Amino acid sequence: MTDKVEQAKTQSAFKTKAKAVNEVLASQLKEDRTTERYTMRQLSSLLDVPHSFIGKIEQQGRRLDVGEFILYCRAMGKDPVAMLQTVIKQTKS
Repeated sequence: MTDKVEQAKTQSAFKTKAKAVNEVLASQLKEDRTTERYTMRQLSSLLDVPHSFIGKIEQQGRRLDVGEFILYCRAMGKDPVAMLQTVIKQTKS
């Protein structure tokens, strides 16, 4: 196979794996928010963002960058490192 075909296959496999990790992360963020009894509006108020921001993250319409992730976790009273460890354990393969 050509180098371009191999590169495309590698990128596709990487994106598939990354999507699976993002799905687990979004699910975990929603689970933690509901466990802590925050509504989307309450959490969005703590973060000073529109409530649709929370919905987009939980529905995987938007990803968080590292800084946003840290602030998001802290707003819920969660440790960002512990959250990542949970996601990593759930996505080991």
